[in-house]
Amino acid sequence: MLWDGYYSRKAGQRAETFGLGPIGDERDARFGTSGFHGEPGAVTQTRVGTTLLWTEAASAGKGGIDTDGVRDLATVLAERVRQAQDGDTPSARLGG
Repeated sequence: MLWDGYYSRKAGQRAETFGLGPIGDERDARFGTSGFHGEPGAVTQTRVGTTLLWTEAASAGKGGIDTDGVRDLATVLAERVRQAQDGDTPSARLGG
């Protein structure tokens, strides 16, 4: 999707891909170190119909975020978009 240039560097130069599961119509994610001191960072892109979601997660210290938490956030956002596109009131939430 949009990994060229600016977006490709948001999770660090050595970021690795990780799976988001079956969310949206297209999806991609990177997890790496985004901070000066090696703090973790992640970015995701998910296309849901005509909507492109781009999320960024970062932590001030090591261990503050992980791929499971980033995956959960991307999943709930994609589900809320799908609900809105279907004409429903978005109700998806984290932990629910």
